[in-house]
Amino acid sequence: MHFSRRLEILKSSFSYKNTIFFLFLSILLFFNFNDLSVRIIDINYWDEAQYIMFGRGLTRGEFPPFSWSPFTSFFFALLYLPFNSVGNWLPMVATLGRIIIYILLFLNLYLISKEIEIIPWAGAIFGMALVYPAMVSILKFQSDALFGVNSAFVLWQVLRYRNTHDEKHIWLASLFGGFAALTRNDGLVLFIAFLFIILFVIKNKNLKFWRKIVASVIPFIAIVIGYLAIYGMVTGSFEIGTKRRTWGAFRQGQYFIYGNDESCQTNQLHCAIERTQELYGTGEENDYSVFNAIKRNPQAYIERLQISISKIPKMLFRGYGGRTSFSLLFLSLFGVFELVRTKNKDILVIILAWMLYLPVYLITFYRQGYFYLPYYLFYILALIGVFSLLRLFQAKNYRAIISVLLIGLFIIGLAFKLVSIYFTPCFCAHRPPFYSTLKNE
Repeated sequence: MHFSRRLEILKSSFSYKNTIFFLFLSILLFFNFNDLSVRIIDINYWDEAQYIMFGRGLTRGEFPPFSWSPFTSFFFALLYLPFNSVGNWLPMVATLGRIIIYILLFLNLYLISKEIEIIPWAGAIFGMALVYPAMVSILKFQSDALFGVNSAFVLWQVLRYRNTHDEKHIWLASLFGGFAALTRNDGLVLFIAFLFIILFVIKNKNLKFWRKIVASVIPFIAIVIGYLAIYGMVTGSFEIGTKRRTWGAFRQGQYFIYGNDESCQTNQLHCAIERTQELYGTGEENDYSVFNAIKRNPQAYIERLQISISKIPKMLFRGYGGRTSFSLLFLSLFGVFELVRTKNKDILVIILAWMLYLPVYLITFYRQGYFYLPYYLFYILALIGVFSLLRLFQAKNYRAIISVLLIGLFIIGLAFKLVSIYFTPCFCAHRPPFYSTLKNE
């Protein structure tokens, strides 16, 4: 085929929307370059460095247990191979890993936005990624970031099935669900939520119904059982390790929840672990079961749980940009309103069900990074909320109500110096010049 002909085919396949996507992605990479390019001192030794070393070990035949994110190890093993003969390989691998993960995080947002019909232009999700910092903050914890990537791919495929009824999307969703389980053990809980959503989306109980149930289970089981089998054959141990990993997180949670102990004469984390053993017993005494520990001292656990829940608003506030988190909450609530108003309740059910795994962290402890995991749900709801405000403000029936609401928010924003709040009403009330273009796209 002549070169000019190939070029014409390439041009026709590379659509205008794809060009806009790559333009927005380039802008995001440019603005966040300092966070994506890594020096040795920038690497998170607790999570990022550890998984990079696991990846290096994997290239030498050292398989991590199921409870230590084998997917993350495989990811970094692939990135390590081109740099294995380079002296300063660690920051290079970390930088390349952050860039690839960031691209995947933004790609997820864009793909999910395209599957929700009440979002007139998926490219507008660029604004959410630019304003709110969760996509950058999550990169310091690579297992969190890759879990966010895989879980978002699962949701994308679920929405693709909802829109096309093509069975292959159930298979792909289950496949990504297996990858999510290999990334974080929370993927096992997410899989339960996924099965609930599939049952909700599949409404006809016929022969094809059972085929789709099988499609939603087989890839997940094949990925999880397959890795456990390989790990067992290589190491001689078939232990999952989830119970001990959860117990370790439960002990660490004592420090993250209660903070520094002034009476501690040694390492604060070590003192917190000792305090946990005083309250709940040792791992051996509880057979490394968190539930057995809670049964030993339920009153102490209830107090711990109350403190943990009380810290959630502050962690959400900090995690999504401090003051900008108010605008995200406001727009997300409007997104929920728009889904109900436009009778897209099935999408709302899917989004809410997708968050079912989040309360599991209350068993051990909540840290700020866990709120980054469903970043795409908050961003999607907020984007729906933006277009909801724009649509309602143009409707005469709603214009007065929306105007009063926006003016009230504007005054609150000025009074408390919350820039993100008083900017949002100004933006929505002004009606951006590109809005008429978006409505027709």
